[in-house]
Amino acid sequence: RGEMIECNEGNLCWVDKSNLEKIPMWQGDIIFLRLLDTEKDFFSLKLVYEGNTLVNVERDGKKFKRFEYIAD
Repeated sequence: RGEMIECNEGNLCWVDKSNLEKIPMWQGDIIFLRLLDTEKDFFSLKLVYEGNTLVNVERDGKKFKRFEYIAD
């Protein structure tokens, strides 16, 4: 909620939470948003990219095993 202001990052619009994953975003952003939606506790997330490719995900200092599934 709130009022939008001018921005040089593109055309801004409000997106309903249920449609959030339908817009283009980085793979790591999808993982982060899903964790925010499903986790009750605090978590630490490290996302490593090589160019535009997500190559490693660590959650709480451990390799995140579900990253291939979640990033699709």
